[in-house]
Amino acid sequence: SLYFRHSRDDLHRFHASFDDANILECYRREESIAPQQALALMNDKHVYEVSNRLAVQSLSTHANRTNFLNDIFQQVLGRSPNADETAACLKTLGAIATDVSSEPSARTTVILALFNHNDFVTIR
Repeated sequence: SLYFRHSRDDLHRFHASFDDANILECYRREESIAPQQALALMNDKHVYEVSNRLAVQSLSTHANRTNFLNDIFQQVLGRSPNADETAACLKTLGAIATDVSSEPSARTTVILALFNHNDFVTIR
């Protein structure tokens, strides 16, 4: 779970995309699905910075893309990728990273996709 300080004086626009709770009421929150949630996770500056930082860090620890994928799936989703996910991610990395200098960008894109993965945004 993620916990944030939440007060009526310090409202966060990013949290509003996820139907943040009204601090003056006590109620059971219902599920909500809004396209703004995916857009916020994909386009928010903070989410991009975190993704980029993870991608850059991974270059020094995992030169091998398969090892990178195993590690980043564990970090973001708490599980290993299945064979189909590994193949799709390797294909994406290959398509984006045309040379060594574009590898961080390719990894950032994959990490952003994981932050939008159903296993990341859904509590089971």
